[in-house]
Amino acid sequence: MIEHGLTRENAAKYVAWSPCFNRKELAEEMQLSEDSIFRYKRAFAEMSAVERLQVISVLSQELLDE
Repeated sequence: MIEHGLTRENAAKYVAWSPCFNRKELAEEMQLSEDSIFRYKRAFAEMSAVERLQVISVLSQELLDE
């Protein structure tokens, strides 16, 4: 994630909340700018499918473990 410029905390929120909100709502919920949300979206899109699934899997598991 770091090589894509993503913080672990915000990436976890992005993974958990992005299916539920549009970009503007997600930005408000995460207290980030819409540009930052777009950067996260682009970073995930630039990952290979395997890498993206691994990141989503790890972050989802961490959220479940909390």
